[in-house]
Amino acid sequence: MERITKFGNVDSTQKRVSVGLYTFLLVLATLFAILFLVSYSQGIILRKRVERYGKVLKAYELYLRGDSEFETFVKENELKEVSWLLPKFNLFAVRKSLDEAKAAFERGNFADVVSTLSKVKDVDSPWNDEVFYLLGTAHARIGQTEQAKFYLTYFVNGFEGSIYRKSALTLLRDLSEGEDKKKIEDILKKLQ
Repeated sequence: MERITKFGNVDSTQKRVSVGLYTFLLVLATLFAILFLVSYSQGIILRKRVERYGKVLKAYELYLRGDSEFETFVKENELKEVSWLLPKFNLFAVRKSLDEAKAAFERGNFADVVSTLSKVKDVDSPWNDEVFYLLGTAHARIGQTEQAKFYLTYFVNGFEGSIYRKSALTLLRDLSEGEDKKKIEDILKKLQ
């Protein structure tokens, strides 16, 4: 009978060990599952960050190249990190267009001047006086008198302190007739 008791004790000890081992393995498996989920979610977060930084880098590249897609790319991808560059980019685009238009004007390509400056005439910039003066002058050179008068009148009324004012008034006077011509001549006399 002693043997049975010993086997009975051994059997209950074995049960306790196997239950303890089962519990340990269950805790260990749960711990590994939690660690896997944490590392997997961190991997997803890191991948999203890398993708976002890739987009930010592309936006900077577009900005530095002066690419017209910069503004669209920033807005489509909601890149707050580079949104502060949008106003500067618009000024950069105006300056670049103005330089291209001046070069075209010097070459006598007045249609190119009109085409280039028509794209940026609505952007507020420190060079708006030059933009409207060149637009009016280019329209006059290609024979589009009404558009020339429109832009030159807008220029004369909006940019009284511009260095191009006298030239614009002279050209506007040459394009005008009747009462309008007399008014412009009076303004020119006051400037002298």
